[in-house]
Amino acid sequence: MQADLEETERNITRLNEQKRTLTVENKELQQKLDEITEEISEGSGEFSGIKKEIASLQEKENKLKGERLDAQNNVNKMEKSLEDAASKIPLWEKEVYYSIFHLEF
Repeated sequence: MQADLEETERNITRLNEQKRTLTVENKELQQKLDEITEEISEGSGEFSGIKKEIASLQEKENKLKGERLDAQNNVNKMEKSLEDAASKIPLWEKEVYYSIFHLEF
């Protein structure tokens, strides 16, 4: 009976030590989890900012593409107008113009 009581007390002592160890480990793991959660949160905020910056840059790119297309359309219209005007110049005037500026006709 005495031996059983002593064995039980040793088991209780060992279990209490294990409990303390697990409690300490649990606190350490919880602290690490909190740190990782904070890092994830900060990373998510940075990622969100990067996504907004990308969207802003894409918007600017699309705007510039539109402006470039408008400018190219204006150039095409001007070239067409020049071609139309050139087709209406009499042949003798073209020859004089080209001879003055030493251009080939």
